[in-house]
Amino acid sequence: MRLEFLQHSEYKDYAKGLYESAFPENERRDFEINFELIETKDFDFFLIIDSLDTPKPIGIISIWYFEDYIYIEHFAIDENERFKGKGKEIIKTLIDSIKMPIIIEVEPPLDEMTKKRVRFYEGLDFELLDYFYLQPPYSKEKNPIELKLMIYEKKILETNPIEEIITELYEFVYGVGL
Repeated sequence: MRLEFLQHSEYKDYAKGLYESAFPENERRDFEINFELIETKDFDFFLIIDSLDTPKPIGIISIWYFEDYIYIEHFAIDENERFKGKGKEIIKTLIDSIKMPIIIEVEPPLDEMTKKRVRFYEGLDFELLDYFYLQPPYSKEKNPIELKLMIYEKKILETNPIEEIITELYEFVYGVGL
């Protein structure tokens, strides 16, 4: 598997379709805005390409780069490719290559699906933080959402308190100040 930059990909329509089907409207920005962010921010949006057989897209991942950590904003594997270990392989490869703490947002583990998602990340050594967190709205028409933060390499919290990380996420990812 490999990552391919969205802006250079022939699979933009695939990426848009997966992005819009995998994430509720309140949990994503307008797809076209991602292209603007790629050009102006420390942000990348990748297609995940399965290159074992005939190369084909099987997922998407968007990443924000901060000085002391990265933030995975969106990560989705095509529903036809789920439960084959490919999502785990991508995150493990990212962990091994980035060598930095990683922050993600997840829905609170209240039902079987959300609990399964949390267990997926826990299996990759992420920890669910017991901290109240609201994801700011992506636009004025949308509402904030209560989510949970998970972190890979929790030791970052010794030098970067969670409140500072949240402030950075709010400012750079969502464009709002606290």
